Amino acid sequence: MFSFRRNKGVRSWLDAHNLSSVLALPFHLMITYTGIITLIFMLFPYPALTTYDNGMRGFFNDVSPSNNVTNKAQGSAAMMPINTILDQVYTKWPDADIRSVRVSEPNMAASTVTVLVDPVKALRDQTPRLLFSGATGELVAQSDDELTNSKALYESLNSMHTGRFATPLLRWLYVLGGIAGCVMIATGCIMWAKRIRERNKGKASFGLQLVEGLNLATIMGLPLATCAFFIANRLLSPTLSGRDDKEVTAFFLAWLVVGVIALIKRDKLQWRVMAAINALACLSVPVVNALTTNGNIVSYLMHKQWALFIFDALFLLFSILFLVQTEKLRTATKAKHTLSSSRSNTNKRQKA
Repeated sequence: MFSFRRNKGVRSWLDAHNLSSVLALPFHLMITYTGIITLIFMLFPYPALTTYDNGMRGFFNDVSPSNNVTNKAQGSAAMMPINTILDQVYTKWPDADIRSVRVSEPNMAASTVTVLVDPVKALRDQTPRLLFSGATGELVAQSDDELTNSKALYESLNSMHTGRFATPLLRWLYVLGGIAGCVMIATGCIMWAKRIRERNKGKASFGLQLVEGLNLATIMGLPLATCAFFIANRLLSPTLSGRDDKEVTAFFLAWLVVGVIALIKRDKLQWRVMAAINALACLSVPVVNALTTNGNIVSYLMHKQWALFIFDALFLLFSILFLVQTEKLRTATKAKHTLSSSRSNTNKRQKA
């Protein structure tokens, strides 16, 4: 097997690269292949385009519940009591676990009520659903009760990719597998640049400088941009026009700033500064959330709001990791300067 050799320069990067790539290899293979399947109609749309007169729209209307009854209705109409619709759902599926009920165009003749039913542990990506007319309570469309072999295979592969069927433990394994993939890519990029610089004896060509700048901009810029996105989400007013676009703009502006810094200089000092900034940014996300909403990491824990608690806890963890990275880079820089001074003094004594 592999062993991780700490503080060994390029060898440490190589070990981290090997460990992250081999340990998560089954996950990488699965997520890559099933990802291709999820995009199959984008990559290979020709069967649907040649079979249906209106192309992909006709194909999706054929395989998914579609509203072809109420969408042509005009005028207003009172909504049927929701219990009338739910009675029909439980008549069809007595043990149904209703995930959500969605109402479109309420109090209109064209209104619809979509009931989504939890598929439990079934390998099914599309949630089973029933579509009712809101005005009459009539069932106008529904998901297939029994899937064909080809659709069952497609749904199974899609659900494996999205992890919809997964237990919390398996979803955390998905997260760790995804992080391992990021570590594999990052360590590979850094290791390649380090080896080329060593081979050139410290001299960097334009191509190497570009790669080192892209490494800094990507590896340190994306975390900062992600923090900027969530901070903007909390600071921007909910009534602000185009709020979602401004959040995306904050993401790319933060990334652009790091990219410009990386083009100017990209030595260990820049990596250390960016690590410190990322530590502060990651800490700011739960702090800003606590200051702008009625919740915080403590209240989330007390009320067992696990999704919100884990979100804040992960940002605090990342903040600590970036602080550790900052200290590691500071120590490495100090050791390098000490070694350089020692060699310089030795050379001077030898000349004397």
